[in-house]
Amino acid sequence: MQSNDHKHPDAVLDPAQLKRIESVHKGFLYQHLYAVGCLFLAQSSGVNEVLVERDEDVELSTDSGRIYVQVKTRSHPLMPGDTAGALGRFELIRQEHGPGRRAGKPQFVIVANQPLGETLQTEVDEYKTASDLIYLHPESKASRPGCLPPAWATVEEAAQWCVAQAEKLNFSLLSPSALTWKMAGLVMLEYSHWFRH
Repeated sequence: MQSNDHKHPDAVLDPAQLKRIESVHKGFLYQHLYAVGCLFLAQSSGVNEVLVERDEDVELSTDSGRIYVQVKTRSHPLMPGDTAGALGRFELIRQEHGPGRRAGKPQFVIVANQPLGETLQTEVDEYKTASDLIYLHPESKASRPGCLPPAWATVEEAAQWCVAQAEKLNFSLLSPSALTWKMAGLVMLEYSHWFRH
């Protein structure tokens, strides 16, 4: 749709809609870069397989079990409503790791670009969260498994961190930046393949 503003023909008609679109796409890009970060850390941290968009956003298979990662990007501190759906799925996954079903122990991680709101932070401080659940965010003091990247505040931080990890790899065909973005594209392709089915 074109703007009727002849002085600024490319002006956005609905700035609130533009903000919604940017929020959604930045959230997906953050998630894709988080998966790329997991791939960069996989070999050195004993991860056997990195899966994208299965039961959770990212899943890491190790000899001892599986780490299920739900990635959240928000413009406000994380509230209970932001995590309720993930926590419900985590409970179903726990049951699948029972006898004769999925092998190994599950661990659950919620990664967010924002700190926890007061209610969730109180639950963490008072040890009222499940023992197999970790919240990672930029201000988090939780012990982060070595196979997981940190939680970044912005997409820009995510990209910088991934490029820095790519610089450590012996991969001479592509620059660290090109490798990072090509891998992000492959993660996005995997997501879109899953989403179509």
